[in-house]
Amino acid sequence: MPNVITSAVLAFLIGLAGPALAQEDLLSRVKAADTIRIATTQGHAPWDFLDDKNELVGLGIDLGREVAKRMGITKVEFVSARFPDLIPGIQGDRFDLVIAGHSITDERKKIVGFSLPYMAIGTSVFVRDGDERIKSLDDIDGKSIGTLAGSITEKYLNEEHADKELDIRAYENAMLALSDLAAGRVDAVVYSDDAGSYIAKINSLPVRPVVAVNKEINAMVFKKDEKAFEVALNSAYASIRDDGTYSALSAKWLGTVDMAAELKKAGAN
Repeated sequence: MPNVITSAVLAFLIGLAGPALAQEDLLSRVKAADTIRIATTQGHAPWDFLDDKNELVGLGIDLGREVAKRMGITKVEFVSARFPDLIPGIQGDRFDLVIAGHSITDERKKIVGFSLPYMAIGTSVFVRDGDERIKSLDDIDGKSIGTLAGSITEKYLNEEHADKELDIRAYENAMLALSDLAAGRVDAVVYSDDAGSYIAKINSLPVRPVVAVNKEINAMVFKKDEKAFEVALNSAYASIRDDGTYSALSAKWLGTVDMAAELKKAGAN
């Protein structure tokens, strides 16, 4: 009988502990581990990419490390993932935070949490040097257009230009798309002005932006309803943005573009 009682009590205590463990919030978990897992595509220069030493670098990487430090977290584990897998990865707890250029949309707000905006970027149609066929958005009709798989741009092309005959080709990262454009395997690519131009420059790709498409406001992504994590993340990021650190990091990676100023100009700070 004592063994039966002991087993019953033990089972009862485990039953109480189980839900408590399951309900541990994200901030408590990353604080306890002293590690935050940040996902990037590693193909989004100058935000996150592998340099000539095969080291992960970029503005998003520096921002992630600085955010972690100001949240009181010592270690940052960067996880590489395809863009279409980033939000499912957050939902499945494969990583804790994504810094990969996600636009804030009502549809995405239903399934993930967003930080304060950290990026305001223009999007353009890129073509090969010397190609004069595309001078307006109407000219993309009948063309093959590269875009990032799972991106807002892919959705935009499918929905806003449904009246056109487009051969939309979704790529895992911008480097692949712009390389195909340079090689003539696709007629155009729709991508971020600054990032696309940076990728073209450092890889000597003969491509250029010719037609402005729209302006995007992007934010970091984390698991939905993690309020304590959201408050800590936003506090850390806001201090980086407001004390001049973000402007300095922007100068390092974007040259004359001050992303903190761009956000303010766009009313997204």
